[in-house]
Amino acid sequence: MATRRVDRHFAQRGVVSQTLVPLLLLFMLTGCGGDGEDGESSQPAETTQPAAVDEDTATAESQSQSVETLSAPVDVSLSAERQANRRLLISGDTNLPDDTEVVIIVERSSSRLSWRSRVAVQDGRFEAGPLGPESGVPDGDYTITFRMSPPGVQPPSVQRVIGGQGEHLSGPLVSQAEYEGAVATYSTAYKAGN
Repeated sequence: MATRRVDRHFAQRGVVSQTLVPLLLLFMLTGCGGDGEDGESSQPAETTQPAAVDEDTATAESQSQSVETLSAPVDVSLSAERQANRRLLISGDTNLPDDTEVVIIVERSSSRLSWRSRVAVQDGRFEAGPLGPESGVPDGDYTITFRMSPPGVQPPSVQRVIGGQGEHLSGPLVSQAEYEGAVATYSTAYKAGN
């Protein structure tokens, strides 16, 4: 019985070695590149590949030249209107590109209570609201803030105009955030009621 186990063990090893040895030889021979004397040359492949890279570079350069960047300083104007339900409707204009994502924040000065709305610029305009509690904003002083979302979260069409880190943004409304790139922020005071 012991001889059968030994015979079976060696028989299995023989099958494995009969299978592995040819495979290993095949891999080793496949890995050999030859010495280039077989009539085939790798030279044409080397000359055609850089041409394709040059075409890609030329295409990328022409695309980057056709995209307009924001050359004027960032400009924002906004206004607030208290509606009949005493909630605020915020609207305004900006020269930031269409689809730029911004956050409009209304903050009550006395209590620091705030309401936010995320909107996108369309045709140079934005509108947010109604903002405030269901019962309406109480009389008092408020700060209304327009804050551009960081360049890294903007849609690709916006990033092409403002830059991936906001490097094409300029003007007094632009500040550099440590990890976010350049962002535009504008705040104004608003008085509700008397």
